Amino acid sequence: MRHLSICIVFVLFSSTAVLSQIYYCNEGINPYTEAPCTIPLITTLNFLQLPFNPQSTGIGGSGIAILPSLTSVNLNSSNLAFIESKFGVQASYVFWYKQRGNKKVYITPAITGYAKLGKNSALGASFRYSNSDRFVYIDSEGGGSIGSPPPKAWEGLLSYNQKLSPNFAVGLSLKYIRSQANSQISDGTKVLPINTGAGDLSFTFRKPLKIINKKATIVTGLAIRNVGPKVTYLENRYRSDFLPTNLGLGLGYIHKFEEQHTLTVTGEVNRLLVPTPSNTNEEGQPLYYDFQEKTAIQGMISSFSDAPNGASEDFQENNYSIGAEYRYQFIIARLGHFNEHRTKGNRKILTCGIGFRFNGIGVDLAYAANLNLKLNKSFQIAVSYNLEKQKEQEKI
Repeated sequence: MRHLSICIVFVLFSSTAVLSQIYYCNEGINPYTEAPCTIPLITTLNFLQLPFNPQSTGIGGSGIAILPSLTSVNLNSSNLAFIESKFGVQASYVFWYKQRGNKKVYITPAITGYAKLGKNSALGASFRYSNSDRFVYIDSEGGGSIGSPPPKAWEGLLSYNQKLSPNFAVGLSLKYIRSQANSQISDGTKVLPINTGAGDLSFTFRKPLKIINKKATIVTGLAIRNVGPKVTYLENRYRSDFLPTNLGLGLGYIHKFEEQHTLTVTGEVNRLLVPTPSNTNEEGQPLYYDFQEKTAIQGMISSFSDAPNGASEDFQENNYSIGAEYRYQFIIARLGHFNEHRTKGNRKILTCGIGFRFNGIGVDLAYAANLNLKLNKSFQIAVSYNLEKQKEQEKI
């Protein structure tokens, strides 16, 4: 109740980068702690997973199967093909506070926009900066040192989205990513900036319905994000790291009670398409780098069936989000929840948010509370500015 009571404060969705040491396991048990093994998925450039849109944040991080909006640019760009307004732009600022030994405040500013090219196609674009990523170097003994300060990273994205039928659309996004790590490694290894590219592929299917003489729409979406080559910060390192390639599947229901009353209910399943580290070899000795030997494509394919503890652990690598959004005239209210398995990050996050629209100008805010008190507390705030014909955009 304490978390619900402060939802009106509106803070953004918490998303901690999944970076951790790999633990030695024996049949799923850590022999040192006698607790079930925690085997996280290890990726780099994890700022690409951080949410920076308060609409998505308010509904538990969902955004694949909702009304087409500026949120769609980064989460499911194919949805932009259904948007009715000709132009939209948004500036957002994410301030999130994290305490882990030292208190720090990170900022993720972003600019997002779209433009219709015709009735059936649209362009999307975004640019964001982040200083919230972490650079982790794992040495040959399996230990590691964290670079300080965190890398400064940029992402620029451009997408083209096209209806292939009145109810089906496809979207393709290309992005340029740069991350500069101002870190020093004790063994003298030179740290270099990362310059790389990646792509997203997304699909949306919308089916208009009539329920009790009211307009409704079923929306399904699929998005594969951050597909790209492996990268490394370290000079002459023969092993490199995976981008946080993500597969998301969403289902949404939009019901229009009256002209100015709209309810959206949505849910998503997401998983990283990267290999799971194997904790031991056939002789029972710990392996720290075996998963890094795979290529990016091999990692995507094997990610569905490579967990050391079998199919049950592969299933645990899914995370889930649900949310609801209610719009009445110029006011929008949002509520959501995000859930991740305890062995893969253990984030349990309650979210809520509010938005306002007036003559095409909008402001959105959101709040998130980590319900797992064992994890470090993290808070974020975001404010967005929209310029778009909102009544046309919300046409269902």
